[in-house]
Amino acid sequence: MSTHPARRSLPAEKLRMVRRSDPENEILIFTSGQFPEKTGNKQRQDSAGCAVIYMPKSDDPATHPTCIGFRLEDRGPKDEFFNASSMRADLRAAVAALEFKHWKSEGWSKVTIASDSSYVVSSITDDIKAWQAEGWLGGRRHRGRKLKNMDLWQRLLDLVNEQALNGCEVAVWHITSEENQQARLVAEKMAREGERSDYYRAFGDVLSTS
Repeated sequence: MSTHPARRSLPAEKLRMVRRSDPENEILIFTSGQFPEKTGNKQRQDSAGCAVIYMPKSDDPATHPTCIGFRLEDRGPKDEFFNASSMRADLRAAVAALEFKHWKSEGWSKVTIASDSSYVVSSITDDIKAWQAEGWLGGRRHRGRKLKNMDLWQRLLDLVNEQALNGCEVAVWHITSEENQQARLVAEKMAREGERSDYYRAFGDVLSTS
């Protein structure tokens, strides 16, 4: 994998920039959300898929990556209905990566979410702290536009803080779509073939925050 500029940490309280000083205790988690077009025309499906891929900590050199794939739920964590979109699916995949494990208990002190979504990476690094400070402004005009996916942004920030309290730092890394190809393919498959779920489900150990 090619080297990229700095991986920027999430702007959550008590978090620091992730550094390469202790790579053995840093896990890289690839995430993707896809909202594919139907074959043969330009119409989009009514569903999106999400994928999370990571390498478990193991002394066995034959250890294979673990993949979590699922269809984007119709409702969010606050039981509100949302239309499927690629941006929401990308964000939901990042949320799932932090829901899946208390990563410190798995032996990791640093988690980096690798995503090819500029929406997820730029909003995390540039906007989310301001949104929180301004009260999120859900349903109101925010800087000339509605704040989209507020429920998942709040969920993500809660999870980042919970991971930090458990002793695990979180950062994000913007990668190319080619470097994220495996996660993208799984997410596309889930969009087309994944089991539909009306309600939000936390996949893993971190079921609730706050």
